[in-house]
Amino acid sequence: MSSNTNDPHYQAQKILSRRDYTEFEMRAKLKQKKITAAQIDDTINWLKDNQLINDADFAASYIASVLNYKSVGPYWLKAKLKQKGIAGDIIESAIGQVFTDEHEVKIATEAASRWQRLHSNAKNDKQKLYRFLASRGFSSDCITRVTDKLF
Repeated sequence: MSSNTNDPHYQAQKILSRRDYTEFEMRAKLKQKKITAAQIDDTINWLKDNQLINDADFAASYIASVLNYKSVGPYWLKAKLKQKGIAGDIIESAIGQVFTDEHEVKIATEAASRWQRLHSNAKNDKQKLYRFLASRGFSSDCITRVTDKLF
């Protein structure tokens, strides 16, 4: 490996030194640096061979990270991962490993309780809570179970 700053492998490692990226994001970053399509393909293959990028690992890590600080549902996470260019089958697998019906209800209940504490004037407004939980990406079945439990 060369430390030449024009070397695409060096550029990719420099990019990855700040945070993890998906293959889609890395391609965009390398393209911004005026690296040719052939060099980008070669660099992506090199990154994969050296296990420096892996969309499945990224998805699992991203989901865990987000759920540590934000109560969101599987649809919200799917949308975010799709924006990051991760393939649908990888997203479904990563979501499936984290979300069971019961786990989704638990997270939605936490989000609903927090919402009710913060919105004491609308605390008993089932429709507003429903819309809030829907905007957070919870399934309608899950939302119905949570709102039925709370009201």
